[in-house]
Amino acid sequence: MRVFKTAVALVLLSAVLSGCSMAQQVEHNAYVITMGVDLNDSGDCVISIQIPSIAPSGSAEGENSSASYVISTASAPTFSEALILLEAVTPRKLNYRQMISLVASQKIASSPLFPALMTELMHTYGLFGSAQLIICAGNAKDFLSTQTPEIGTRLSTSVNAMLENYRNQGFIPEALISQVHYLTQSRYSDPVAIYAATSDERHFRNVPPDAVEDSYPGSLPSTGLAVNEYMGAALLQNGVMVGVLNGTQTQILNMILGKSTDMTYFVDGYTVQLKLKKPVSNRVDLCKDIGKPEINLNFDLAVKALTVTPDTETIRARFTDDVVNLIETCRLFKTEPFGFAFAASRQFKTLDEWNAYQWRESFANANMQITVSIESI
Repeated sequence: MRVFKTAVALVLLSAVLSGCSMAQQVEHNAYVITMGVDLNDSGDCVISIQIPSIAPSGSAEGENSSASYVISTASAPTFSEALILLEAVTPRKLNYRQMISLVASQKIASSPLFPALMTELMHTYGLFGSAQLIICAGNAKDFLSTQTPEIGTRLSTSVNAMLENYRNQGFIPEALISQVHYLTQSRYSDPVAIYAATSDERHFRNVPPDAVEDSYPGSLPSTGLAVNEYMGAALLQNGVMVGVLNGTQTQILNMILGKSTDMTYFVDGYTVQLKLKKPVSNRVDLCKDIGKPEINLNFDLAVKALTVTPDTETIRARFTDDVVNLIETCRLFKTEPFGFAFAASRQFKTLDEWNAYQWRESFANANMQITVSIESI
């Protein structure tokens, strides 16, 4: 009887684990690494996908060659229609489970069509929300074309490592498409996306950069392996791109959000390392008697010189100005990506009361109290 039960169990197990079925074979799937979305002159949505190309046996092209990847495109009046068309003309089943990034052109991200597109994308079967949202200054398909493997790795590994490197430096935000979609629907904070551009490409600027750290992608004074440059964050309001933050502003935003604890900082020609001694604290007082809230923001920093340490008071004054500049830039575009609304909302008894308060308008007129303490180490 024991032998019989074991045999039955093995038969059932083999049926469950039958990885040789047609649907499970890797060769029958086209794994999308990056998806690009554009808006053409006719107002149609253009979808581009970058997928690995299986090289013929004996081919001289390795898996880390740009020739090992192909880009397919399709256009239609809506995102869903374009995606269905793309799936119909692709020889293999599209698989989105390993997709690393969604690259949207600035043109489509700045259009009122973008929120609906993001909603359609979030309902796409098999497309998980862990892909990063990147908004590029130019055409998304061209951006994908210049996205090639670097330093002997596969493209998927290369892109993942690159984004992680820039995030660790604080020059780009974390922008999961699921998080962006959620915050677009939320009444508590506005989302941001990674901002990028191809070298020498025209880009969205709030102000002309007057220093390297204030540059925007596409204008960085450097050359190297990467043709595509990542620097700063795209600001979204109600799901539509309305402005950008430069590299320094994005580093400070990441500190406020608790996404990073240190940053490289430039003061009067010197380079220093700033490190938070404890998380940035914020307190929001509604001050209903004066009709506008007061927001207290406190930075407790340690500074370490990489060359010569400037006067700590000089650093404090410059950093305070940069924080003010960040907040005023967001106010200019009527966005609030800091999450101050979470603290403010706790002072209301009901959701209806909170919604009636009109936080975005209140934030634009709020009194800001910024305290920066700096200790040299």
